[in-house]
Amino acid sequence: MDTTPAPAAGCGPAEALLESTPDLACLFDRQHRCIYANRALLEALGRPRAEVIGRSLLELGYAPRDAAMHGSEIDQVFATARRLRGDARFHGPRGERIHDYILAPVLAADGSVQAVAATIRDVTERTAHEDVARRNERRLRAIASASSSVIYRLDPDWSRVQVLVGPGVENPPPLSRLELQAEHLHPDDHARVAHAVARAREETKVFEAEYRWLRGDGRYHWLASRVVPVRGDDGRVHEWVGATTDVEDRRRQETHQRLLLDELNHRVKNTLAVVQSIAVQTFARTGADRQAVERFHARLLALAKGHELLTASRWNGTWLRDVVETAIGPGMGHGLERFLIDGPRVWLAPRPSLALSMALHELCTNAVKYGALSAPGGTVAIRWEVHEEGGHPRRLRLEWRESGGPAVVEPQRRGFGTRLVEQGLRHDLDGEVVLAFEASGVSCHIDVPLVEASTA
Repeated sequence: MDTTPAPAAGCGPAEALLESTPDLACLFDRQHRCIYANRALLEALGRPRAEVIGRSLLELGYAPRDAAMHGSEIDQVFATARRLRGDARFHGPRGERIHDYILAPVLAADGSVQAVAATIRDVTERTAHEDVARRNERRLRAIASASSSVIYRLDPDWSRVQVLVGPGVENPPPLSRLELQAEHLHPDDHARVAHAVARAREETKVFEAEYRWLRGDGRYHWLASRVVPVRGDDGRVHEWVGATTDVEDRRRQETHQRLLLDELNHRVKNTLAVVQSIAVQTFARTGADRQAVERFHARLLALAKGHELLTASRWNGTWLRDVVETAIGPGMGHGLERFLIDGPRVWLAPRPSLALSMALHELCTNAVKYGALSAPGGTVAIRWEVHEEGGHPRRLRLEWRESGGPAVVEPQRRGFGTRLVEQGLRHDLDGEVVLAFEASGVSCHIDVPLVEASTA
């Protein structure tokens, strides 16, 4: 039989309400003894009611220090008749828990404090989540500070922007995005940025752009921004989160590099023109035959075209197909249908681009003069593929094969063009070259590593 004493404020409906709440609830008298405990508290303590009622804080399992602190708080509520709130750690059957509690006076009819009511909420999981959130926020601020980036959020409609973390930023209020852009975005960048924003919002995809922004020093700086949509469980975009970094130094360096590269390209062209002029004068004085002069001019022109391809990409490289189509220029007068070009998209670094350009030029020139392209029905097939083997560099394998031309007779001696194809590629690209003068047509197999290249 339950012999629990009734609470000092004895009110049945109130007690029934406390029994149904998930929060822990109890009453203490002036001796800090528990005179009432609801079902939730009994379950948290792991004790029956008979082992809880009448027990002091120490007897309920509180550490001496905590028992003394809570006893002092109970005395304070009895003395002042005012509520008191706090949180504490409690060791119970479920291990260490964190309790958020409120101590409130229970008043008698004459206004005196008859007991102290305690409502306790277990906030262990919530506190753990809050700790994780605080650590993540500190980590995010540290990352932003280390990278000099500003991280912010945008409303779903991009109307307001609020900076979250960044150098010298401390929780500023949300601001109008359009007003910020009107004040800070360079006029020449308005249309481009507006188009990128509209497209990102319409397609709910990542926004990326670089633009000029008026900073506090009174100058426009180049900024790079990336904004991603944040979706809820329903799949809808609930907000956008972005990061912006000052890239002024990088843009300035790129501009300087472009100027240097443009100057270098200009000097290369001038040098090739000087070489051509010297060669013309030299050939004229030595009485060289016209065919030799034409061959020299053609090779110099092929070299210049190879440089033009690289110049267009700022010497980052070229697509192999562009190299092939440029190199077969001497045979294009016979019609593009005379060529079969097939292979995947392969990006070549500058060095293999020039080497292959010169080699293919020599093969095409030979085909026009003596091979398949010297006959009406002759054709040239140029095919390539990329091979990957575990643990080994990727390799480009390219085949040049002529057919339908006059019968081929292997030359008695190797000329400059042949040596350029066979020896040049081996030396420049550390590759393998097999040049065969078969009766049905010339073929050339080129196998070179693609250590500095990538396939797109």
